[in-house]
Amino acid sequence: MEETLAGDRLRGARRLPSPRTRVAVSVLAITLLASACSSKSSSAGSGGGGGGKGDIVVGGVQDGTATGIDVWFKARIARFNAAGGLNGRKIKLLDVLNDGSSLSGNLSAIQTLVLKDKVFAVTPISSQTFSSSSAQLLNQRHIPFIGWGVNPATCSGDAAFPILGCQGSSQYQTLLLYKQLAEGLGRPAQGLKVAVIAIDNAGGKSGLDSLAAITTKAGATVVFAKASIPQDGATDYSPYVQSLLAAKPDAIMLLTQFGAGAALTGALRQAGYRGGIWNPTAYVPGVLSAQPQLAAALDGSMVVANFPSQEEGSPAAKQIQADLKAINAPTHLNLGVSAGWWSAEEFIQELQATAAKGAVTSANFVKTIHGGWTIKPLPGGVSGLTFPEHQTKPPGCGGLMQSDAKGQYTVKVKYQCIPSDTVKVSGG
Repeated sequence: MEETLAGDRLRGARRLPSPRTRVAVSVLAITLLASACSSKSSSAGSGGGGGGKGDIVVGGVQDGTATGIDVWFKARIARFNAAGGLNGRKIKLLDVLNDGSSLSGNLSAIQTLVLKDKVFAVTPISSQTFSSSSAQLLNQRHIPFIGWGVNPATCSGDAAFPILGCQGSSQYQTLLLYKQLAEGLGRPAQGLKVAVIAIDNAGGKSGLDSLAAITTKAGATVVFAKASIPQDGATDYSPYVQSLLAAKPDAIMLLTQFGAGAALTGALRQAGYRGGIWNPTAYVPGVLSAQPQLAAALDGSMVVANFPSQEEGSPAAKQIQADLKAINAPTHLNLGVSAGWWSAEEFIQELQATAAKGAVTSANFVKTIHGGWTIKPLPGGVSGLTFPEHQTKPPGCGGLMQSDAKGQYTVKVKYQCIPSDTVKVSGG
């Protein structure tokens, strides 16, 4: 792969807006805007693959849907740095680049971070369009990449360390989330008729196949499974509603971005659908309560807690909120907050494990963590995460909540991680 950064590649890696940017929401066109408070550094190279004594410089990438991922990564590293860092070395987040939800944009962003900025690691990450070419470049150069493993490329190779394990695996998935859905509906897991609809991109297609396989394995009948929602959403959701209703499902599982999921949910309810609607992107505390139309559209949705929720009030959730408060940031734990904070928590623990075994270089980091590492869990948080095992499979973490018409969430099933619920769904 060429090391030169062509001009068009650099232009494709867009910087995120400032932290003053707020979430813009409407019932049919909803976009969660990413916020950032990063700045460039002329000394970025000091945190690269070498074992220097300067800052440990990292940079991340996202597709624009993880609001606040950079700010809340900084919330966690601020506490670490204030306590002395790693033997005096501080972690510095150089930037989080927006890949524009495109494979070429993602590769451009990764090339900028690795070849130009010479980062020690790429983190945080939250992108459904994370490119296999990006993963190849990172693995070739032994640069660790740490973030939300929502598509197969984010868990590709020895240098990939996804914060919830490989959720984008085509071979392994967890029974936990489907079991929680059935429990939330008050129905037995066996015999439910389930429809799965996903966004039309690599992450959506992979997730669709995996979710259809795991629900079938758990005893459901999949009556509909298509990755047909356009990546940028649709202006008319009635064709999708008609197709879903024709399948007569007991529950509909959505694998879409937030805006499309909210719009499709509203259209389904308007069409009279009263079954369960499962949504892994609708946890946006503070947003729904401020947007009555949006709250009404999502009323009754079964919302996946991918990370510990503030409603549970666990020690893990309270620690995250304390870190946010310490940097004067909002304390609502949305997906962007959680993905950023848990990326930083994992990275810090892995840095410490690397330092305990020798020189702190990118290559040694990869060698150490891939060679065997297990997270030290906070009560109520991510647990059971171990590498190399969960570089290729998820540890089975999640909880379930239900949203109401006032934009509040009720805990239906508490957050938990059950690695034994992870099963093989394909030969791969």
